[in-house]
Amino acid sequence: MNAPQSYTTLDGDTFVVAAFDRQERQAFDALVEYFVQDPDWNDFANFWPTKVVALYDKRGLERGETIRKDLFQIAQDMEGRLGIKQGKIAPDDGDYREELADLIRSRFGTCRAFCQATGLSQDMLSHVLARRKHLSIESLSQVLDKIGYCLKIVEKKVFAEPFPANPEARGQEAAERAEMGDFLRDAKADAGAGRTVPAREFVRSLGQKKKRKRA
Repeated sequence: MNAPQSYTTLDGDTFVVAAFDRQERQAFDALVEYFVQDPDWNDFANFWPTKVVALYDKRGLERGETIRKDLFQIAQDMEGRLGIKQGKIAPDDGDYREELADLIRSRFGTCRAFCQATGLSQDMLSHVLARRKHLSIESLSQVLDKIGYCLKIVEKKVFAEPFPANPEARGQEAAERAEMGDFLRDAKADAGAGRTVPAREFVRSLGQKKKRKRA
């Protein structure tokens, strides 16, 4: 593939590669080269720190500075994409049970404490968190209301492509599709009218058309 000029994360954040310095660009190119080979998730997780973290360690950056770097966030996103693709990581698909589990961990610490606060049985909660059962919208709303939370409708997340095509490439593809459409229509009209040419002459004419367009 051509060297990408930007990278878009799963969350839709886009990083412009042109802003990288020479060493960052080399590290990014190495990440892309390995990433597109679809390596094992664990292998990639071990690989990218040798390119990214090592680079910033040599520059004397603190770890807090390193993790804010665009290149670091790109590498983490690549690792996440591979993990999701290979079934090693559950995608953030908006399932309320994941958010419920996060809420229990952050605010209550244990399922028992959550159940005592909401009145939901521990057996039912266990089935819900294991994705064996669902709570109805009414039941979930009542549970959340008891602890000061509520349901909210949000737009479904759609994962962005990591290497979006640049506008020039998209324009060229559109022009080529239009040119092919014109050719097919002309060919159909010629065939219907009985106008035909030898194959060799036809191929040569296509080459001449392309040269004229480029000129």
